[in-house]
Amino acid sequence: MLVAVALTYRFASLKQSAEILLVDLDSGDVVQRRWLPPPMFDLTLGDRPTGGGRQRGARGVRCVEDKIYVATFDTIHVLDANLRSVEQVTSDRFCDIHEFSVVKAGFVVTSTRMDAVVWCDIRGSVSRVWCATEDESLLSAGLEIPRMLRDRECDWRAMYPSDNPTHLNAISFSRDSTLVALHNQGVLWDIDGESIWHDAREAEARKTHNHIRLSDGRIIVNDTSHGRLIQWDQDRWVSIDLSQPGVCPDRPRGLSASWAIEHGWLRGLVEMGDGRFLAGQCPAAIIIVDKQLNHIEKIVRLHHDWRVSVNGLDVLGPDKTV
Repeated sequence: MLVAVALTYRFASLKQSAEILLVDLDSGDVVQRRWLPPPMFDLTLGDRPTGGGRQRGARGVRCVEDKIYVATFDTIHVLDANLRSVEQVTSDRFCDIHEFSVVKAGFVVTSTRMDAVVWCDIRGSVSRVWCATEDESLLSAGLEIPRMLRDRECDWRAMYPSDNPTHLNAISFSRDSTLVALHNQGVLWDIDGESIWHDAREAEARKTHNHIRLSDGRIIVNDTSHGRLIQWDQDRWVSIDLSQPGVCPDRPRGLSASWAIEHGWLRGLVEMGDGRFLAGQCPAAIIIVDKQLNHIEKIVRLHHDWRVSVNGLDVLGPDKTV
């Protein structure tokens, strides 16, 4: 089974900070790899000395039919099954893309640094923008999110706001509603229903980067702050600790992501066709977890350097548009 894996290289040059791999899960071998082009603007000079992230890295990945879609800071790259470039989609409303969904009309994209969700077609033409810090229903939901207006007159690709209260991540859909994960708050927000759709705080989860909504009603999230996966089945929840593979003695204590010092961070989460789960970690590894979240079945290590992390992954497979 082949998995497309997006890697981020912290503290690297923009030209060599975003890499996409094809990994054979059975053997653990990397069978294809390529660097992705740097963002349109270089804003890394404004990064804090202990940061190393900023615009760097490959982010979310979606495999649909014979195409692989992978995001960088301001672009969605469309690749064929051999990682050859087919096209690049960008928009002046893209800013620090983390995750996105491929839909029939084009894409639904998180502009994470702008606390925004962007709907656009396959050419990058924008039809809708929703900003978390401008939504009155969200601001009044008791999540302590400040009101901030986002400038629509400038190119967001050239910006990296210091204020980023929600750090929006993964996108999913429930009937006619778009659900977006608020990473810092640990909730799934229903944009169209103007309400909290799921609240991971009941399990004391923080820094929830990805989520999966399964057909049987279960919800899986990666609780990056504690290095675990959590599964909800109606009102019950169970978790599995994935922190041990992320332990890296070389990771400096002064790293800006202080909550990731002990175990790295979890980014990227996908269900396999047989019901097992794949989770990405730092230093770059793929963790295979059984269906019931009882145990780790396998760890595929891709890099031993704490500066290299998995940021997104997906299994090559059938049509996944919605």
